[in-house]
This record gives sequence, structure tokens and C-alpha cells, in this order.
Amino acid sequence: MIVALDTNILLDILFDDQNFSVQSQNTLETLSQDSFFVISPEVYSELISAFQRVSENPQGELDEFLDEKSISLSEHTSQSLGVAGRKWHEYANSDLVRCPSCGDKQEIECKCGEKITWRNHIITDFMIGGHAETEADKLVTRDEGYFQKYFDVDIVNPGK
Repeated sequence: MIVALDTNILLDILFDDQNFSVQSQNTLETLSQDSFFVISPEVYSELISAFQRVSENPQGELDEFLDEKSISLSEHTSQSLGVAGRKWHEYANSDLVRCPSCGDKQEIECKCGEKITWRNHIITDFMIGGHAETEADKLVTRDEGYFQKYFDVDIVNPGK
């Protein structure tokens, strides 16, 4: 089984998050029995950014961490990018605000009568979702609300 990992799960482990580190680590250990772990290029880039703050050799240390955890970088296919683009279009063209937790739409109106729209995700999130949908069997993330709403991939949430 191929399991895609979202950035937040790896940051939990790398930086010993007090709320989620143990849960994320236990989830990966359980899944490692019969799974192959992958990350998308976007997750790799977000991790490099995090390492920039704490390391003189961010790419080297990240690559070492990924090797130790048997996590592979998996490139996009035209199919995964197509899924990401279609789902982003659906999301970005909504006139409603979406809850970041459950994904439900809400209509918010200003006192002047205009609808207020707000995007709480960026296309990078949708590229991670498109990658997971087409290149993996499961996605490990704590951001399950919108991933469940937009992508056809089984979600594993260590936070639950």
C-alpha cells in the first residue's frame, strides 16, 4: 500500500510537536508494517522551508530524515496535476467561505450587503491532494476536512 504524507504530520515528528508528535509517530509506525511512504514535491518544499530555520544544511538533513524514515519523493503525473487543477477551480470559484475543519460552506455578508469570500487554502494544498488521490492509497494528514471534501483518497488522521 502507498501512503502519502502531508507536511503537518512530518513537522509533528521533526519538531516534536507537544500535541501531535506521539500520535503522528505512532500512526507512521503502525502503517509502516505494510506501506510504502511518499511525499509530493510540495511537501518536500514546505519541509525544506521549515529546516531553513534550524539547520545550516537543510536539504542534507531533510534527505537524511526521509531516508531514515523510508519516505520517498514521488513526482507528479499529468493526471495528479489535472486533478489538482480541477479541484482548485471548484474551490476557488465558490462564492462561499469554507470551514477549514469540516469543509462546509458558509455564506457571510458584509454590512454593506456584499458577499465575503475567503480562501483558507492555496493551490499547493490541492496539488498535495491531487498527488495523494492519484499516486497513493491513503493520505496521512490532520487537515482532513477539505481533503475529504475534494479528493477521493482514504484519510488517516492521527489527531483523532
